Amino acid sequence: MTSSRPNLLQRTDRFDLGMIIFVAILVLFIGVVVIRGDQVGLGVDAYGPIDSASAHATIHLQFNEPVDLAEVQKAFSIQPSIKGSWSASGTEVTFHPGETLPVPQEYSVSVAAGLSGADHRSLENPLIWHFKIRAPRVVYLSPASGKVQNLFMADPASDAPAKQLTHSAMGIASYDVSPDGEQLVYSEITQVKDLSYFATQLVVMNLSTGETRLTYDCKAMCTDLTWRPDGSMFAFQRAEFNLATGVGAGAARVWLFNISSGSARPFFSEDQRITFTPRWSPDGSRLAVVNSETASLIIRDIASSKDTVYPCDLWTLGTFSPNGRWLYFTRLDAVGADSATAVHVVLLDLSADPLTQQDIVPDTTEVSDEEAIWLPDSTGLIIARQPPARYNPRESALVEFDIASGTTKTLIPSDTNTRHGLTISPLGDSFVFETTPVSLPAPSDTWRYSLKDNTSARISQNATRPGWLP
Repeated sequence: MTSSRPNLLQRTDRFDLGMIIFVAILVLFIGVVVIRGDQVGLGVDAYGPIDSASAHATIHLQFNEPVDLAEVQKAFSIQPSIKGSWSASGTEVTFHPGETLPVPQEYSVSVAAGLSGADHRSLENPLIWHFKIRAPRVVYLSPASGKVQNLFMADPASDAPAKQLTHSAMGIASYDVSPDGEQLVYSEITQVKDLSYFATQLVVMNLSTGETRLTYDCKAMCTDLTWRPDGSMFAFQRAEFNLATGVGAGAARVWLFNISSGSARPFFSEDQRITFTPRWSPDGSRLAVVNSETASLIIRDIASSKDTVYPCDLWTLGTFSPNGRWLYFTRLDAVGADSATAVHVVLLDLSADPLTQQDIVPDTTEVSDEEAIWLPDSTGLIIARQPPARYNPRESALVEFDIASGTTKTLIPSDTNTRHGLTISPLGDSFVFETTPVSLPAPSDTWRYSLKDNTSARISQNATRPGWLP
């Protein structure tokens, strides 16, 4: 009888030899991957803007590893040349143009090959792309006559139909557009408790793709949204349901939402401080709010958390001037023999120490300046001017006020309409506003006024709360 043991040993030896060869190949392959891994170039995961950009666009690059900002600046080129500043966060670097980019300028951006990352890997090929500055578009809520309002976008230079941006079943309560024109944050109504209170959630929309993401579920009434100029966060006003009375909104408080961390927090650590109407300074270094408990303005320096408190007789808080010197607010005055109520604009000079205020008209003047917007050069305001409140509704004119001379000129004379909702264009060459008939039961329309040729044109019917998409 022949033994099978030698055959078994031969098969085992062949198996072991195969395994040794397999392991050796695997080790060799891993070694090659490790060695070659160090030779793979620096990668760019994302960059932009691409193709189209706003006049306030920033240029961003996202690498696959940290890079030295000084080296990026050396490798970076944009034509035509633009002056600006740089910032970095993690693996992302951003170039912030120091000027409004002209429409319809085309730009070519390049990053030279050879740029090295933290792991000493280099960009193997130059990165080159192009974009063109688009004209600003107008955004508004519609229908003005409806209980449920959604956001629409229109091109004021085109006769094309407006594009509907949101399709909310319960409507949009508030919105604001990011400074670079790439994102839109809006407060969507999720529950109506009574006629004066509703719960909301905050949603951010990518305007290039139309994609949306739930950013913050307020479970409260969150309105008056306003982006910080660098786009890193937005402020909003938050009011809980009034549990004490079971009716309406409780006291409001200003909150902040941080984009990078995805978290919201009260603006003041003492959450009991009642504040509302957040307003950013043009450079984003300060945030002004109204404190109703002390009847004052609070202007906080964000970096130091130092507060400047200015007690004042305030009705509404306006906005900072583009150069950051002024902040305007309105005050109620009694005018005439019948002590009719009039709203007057007051300028607060932030460059003075201590702060000083300047009335644009004497407190006995029989005009009511309900709202205003700044001229782009900060030399004056465009004001919606009405008679004092002896009757309502009241017709209004649009006038331009010059700070240096104290004079006004009429842009649109008073007629049978009231005008409000003024918003200046990102280019500073025009503004939009809302027009409502004072006698006819008709909804509001949105109009655009050109500061270049002093003409106005209707953009959309049955529309309210117009704004701009840069």
